[in-house]
Amino acid sequence: MICQVIVNDFEIGQRILYILDDGDFEAQRGRWKDTDDVLLALQNTDMFASRTRWMDLEIRHFHVMIVNILKILSGADDAVRSDKDNPMVARLAFFLCGIISLIQENGCNIELFRINRVSSDDVLYDYSATLDVKIDLGSKNGFKVVIDNEGK
Repeated sequence: MICQVIVNDFEIGQRILYILDDGDFEAQRGRWKDTDDVLLALQNTDMFASRTRWMDLEIRHFHVMIVNILKILSGADDAVRSDKDNPMVARLAFFLCGIISLIQENGCNIELFRINRVSSDDVLYDYSATLDVKIDLGSKNGFKVVIDNEGK
C-alpha cells in the first residue's frame, strides 16, 4: 500500500509531501502492541489514562500526537522536515500510519491524506479513499430466483 500525505502548514507557509509505503505500515503494525515513553509520560492526563500501548489509542489520541509533532516540526528547517530518517519525522510517519490504519478499519483504502494546519492547535484532515465492498452471492441464507420457462 502506498499513501501520499500532503501537509499544508498554513501557520508557517510551507507544504511538504510524505510517501508512506508498505514498510512504514509494517513498522507501525510491528510496534502496535508496544508501549512507549511518550504514552507513559501522558498517564497523568485524563485523555491518555490507562492507554499505555499504541493499540489502546483511538483516532482522537493520534490527532493530539500529530498536532503536537507538527508544532515541533514547524520550528525545524526544511531539510529536517523533509528527512524521513530524522527521528521526529519518523515519529510523525508512525502517527500518520496509526491514524490512517484506524480509519481504514472500516474497509477503505486511503490513497491520499491531506493535513491542513490552519494554526498552532487547529489541524484538519481530508482524505481520498477507495471502498472495496465484496458480497458473497453464494450465501445459503440469501434470496434465490428460479425461472421456469418450461411451463408455457
